[in-house]
Amino acid sequence: MHLTMIRPIGRRNQITIPPYLLKRFGLHPGDLVNFRQEREGILMKPVDVVERNQAWTKEDLDAMERLFEKQKEKKGYIRFDNSKSALKYLRKIMKKR
Repeated sequence: MHLTMIRPIGRRNQITIPPYLLKRFGLHPGDLVNFRQEREGILMKPVDVVERNQAWTKEDLDAMERLFEKQKEKKGYIRFDNSKSALKYLRKIMKKR
């Protein structure tokens, strides 16, 4: 079910986001959002900013993909209890490169 709510654009190009959408997407005052032009209109997505040394580069992601493919071929899967331990492991192996 899609709910529709029409809102006016204010004098300073501001739009009030309906409260149920803020709650659904966990948005709060001060959060950052990205606006992207799409064929049908404007897509607004919440974003997080991470420090450069904490971000994955394209090269990092490609290297991880190769590593995962090797593990798949060898059936050398690694199990993690949670995402935090998986990220810790990935950061550790990426530092070794």
